[in-house]
Amino acid sequence: GVLTVEAPNTNTDRTITLPDSTGTLVDDTTAVTKDASGNVGIGTSSPDTNLSVYHATANTSINVNTGTGGSYPKKTGISFGATSTSLGGDSDFRGGAGIQAINNAASGNPTDLMFWTNSVGTPNERMRIDSSGAVTMPYQPAFRVLFAQSYTVGANTTLVPSVSVTDIGNNYSTSTGKFTAPVDGFYSFSANVRHNSGSYAYRWMLNGTNKQYYEGYTSAGSGNDGNTFNIYLSTNDTVNLQSGSYSNTASDQYATFSGYLVG
Repeated sequence: GVLTVEAPNTNTDRTITLPDSTGTLVDDTTAVTKDASGNVGIGTSSPDTNLSVYHATANTSINVNTGTGGSYPKKTGISFGATSTSLGGDSDFRGGAGIQAINNAASGNPTDLMFWTNSVGTPNERMRIDSSGAVTMPYQPAFRVLFAQSYTVGANTTLVPSVSVTDIGNNYSTSTGKFTAPVDGFYSFSANVRHNSGSYAYRWMLNGTNKQYYEGYTSAGSGNDGNTFNIYLSTNDTVNLQSGSYSNTASDQYATFSGYLVG
């Protein structure tokens, strides 16, 4: 059948009262309300925003679903912001940011959940939780660099690994040996440094100030040693390595400096 609702052309609230579970129209059960401001309420007669969904005593959900027919994968999503940009390769999924689910097959309903944002007109998938629960963040800042050649540095000298293996976000400088934090957060760094026989040391420097000092000794000839440095950084803070008080800290193409944003 067809439900036709007619109302006077006046700027007043409009309420649609639908049947209850027995099919009986109940006057005090307000299903959908549109007030004079254009706000829509489902389960409430006094919506205080564009769309209000309310139930006084039970769970409340908004479902965005598809059927099992047709071809796969199928996408469903909720987008936010201006509608000028398509997100996720789907012309119907538009906005400055969005959450999108991709259902990959009918059997078992395997579904990935993706989070999108838009930067200067370029939408990108920033995080995905796949159907197995694995979380990937392809734009999470991270880097790994190597030294270009073998050499021994003097005491209190900045170490400059200059061969970039990975630099997601381009936050490491191969000319200065410094990593610059792109955002506030907790970061983890590690270093594997070559050393000659005898005492050796190196420092973790934060904005040019020593924050962690590592020292060792060996009488068995040259070798490699590693250390980690975990710290909360503010945007534009810099971290780099510096040799310590001894002049026999060395490096070679197998020595590394790496780090990443934990969160």
